[in-house]
Amino acid sequence: MPDVADKSTLEPHHIRSLALAGAVIGVVLLPIAAAQANPTGSGSGSGASASASQSAAPVTPTPTAAQPLGDEFCGTTTSTGTGSAAVLAQSCVEQSDGTVAAKVYVSNGSAVDRTVTLNLTRTDGTLVQVQCTIAAGNTSASCETAALPTTTGTGAFNAIAELTLADQPVADGVLHAESGLVSPSAGTAAETGASQ
Repeated sequence: MPDVADKSTLEPHHIRSLALAGAVIGVVLLPIAAAQANPTGSGSGSGASASASQSAAPVTPTPTAAQPLGDEFCGTTTSTGTGSAAVLAQSCVEQSDGTVAAKVYVSNGSAVDRTVTLNLTRTDGTLVQVQCTIAAGNTSASCETAALPTTTGTGAFNAIAELTLADQPVADGVLHAESGLVSPSAGTAAETGASQ
């Protein structure tokens, strides 16, 4: 009877198989993780053309404490590019007369048109979205969602803007600007609680 070799050790072809299996798992899981990490409605634009849609799709809340909302609460200005060809954006949540809207201020110093997708989200999943085209060279454009009554839904608000090259999907975004979570003002929050 022939001797049976001990197969408990790893041979080179086992290591290659394990490495290949690990690479396949990475290729499959990386796009799923990236899609879940990228957070995803009617309005008008100033200095921009707009097309709008409204949806109640769930939105993943950002796990940070909300700031109190005054008349306007803006996040930091984000930019891409340098010098006069830079593209800058700042997202804001605005409150007026019991309503809230998202607004983004854009400076498009580049030589190409940009599309901005602006979302006003609420931590309960409420979503209002608008898309605007910002013309090349327009350094003082803005885009704004339709106003949403503060009594619609519950939780904090966030304005999220994604800028892309014109006619490109949001997934190809070249600039992301966010206001950060903000809560309705004290008077409005009391009205929201009373209406539910």
